Amino acid sequence: KLIKNIFDRIKNVLSKKEVVMFSELIENDKKENKIAIFVPLLHLSNQQKVDLNQKEHFSDIEITLYESKDL
Repeated sequence: KLIKNIFDRIKNVLSKKEVVMFSELIENDKKENKIAIFVPLLHLSNQQKVDLNQKEHFSDIEITLYESKDL
């Protein structure tokens, strides 16, 4: 249920723009809150529902909806 809630939040934001940042999803700077968002993001990425991109170590994470990349 938590994963679905986070996916719904991401889809809602992405209906208005192309990229959502991890920092936009967290409600406060507490470590527990960051983990509560990050772990479901990993599951969504593994399920190929979102793409995660981080340009540098410790920088914000860009989240987009997964797009099939046929080669």
